[in-house]
Amino acid sequence: MHVMDIFTNNLYNIMTSNGLQTYLQLSTFLCVNPNTLRGWLSNKRQISLKQLDTIADNLKVPSYLLIKQGFMKDNASYDIPFQKNDSRAIFSSNLQRIFILKSKTSWNEREALFCGNFSIASLMAYTRNKNPRTPPLNQIELMAKCLGIETYLMIKEDAFK
Repeated sequence: MHVMDIFTNNLYNIMTSNGLQTYLQLSTFLCVNPNTLRGWLSNKRQISLKQLDTIADNLKVPSYLLIKQGFMKDNASYDIPFQKNDSRAIFSSNLQRIFILKSKTSWNEREALFCGNFSIASLMAYTRNKNPRTPPLNQIELMAKCLGIETYLMIKEDAFK
């Protein structure tokens, strides 16, 4: 199942578990523009990590839960201490950690992990300290697929210890 499908399923679960009847109520509950929400639900728009963090902050949950299959299903509760989300920083840190765990020290070796889908320049931009670039969620999903892991792990803090 694609990450945007998981995300939209989770939005429906949030809607149901909070007794919301309309998409307008859901957009108000999540503090997002109704047109933006419609775009996500119809799979015509991708959610950015920044938007994902904003929604997760409003719900007081870690961002990765919003793209993890089954979030809020059957009124599941999560006993996770809340702190403001920064998925971009976590993504960058996890990517660096993956390189270390896989003993990929050169940029050519790192690029090879992703089967030619990401250039060295892109990987460098995702991991640089100053003004890092953030890939869209569908690109993070492609990276996870190349690595053989679930997408949500790419933005889960301490996923690669």
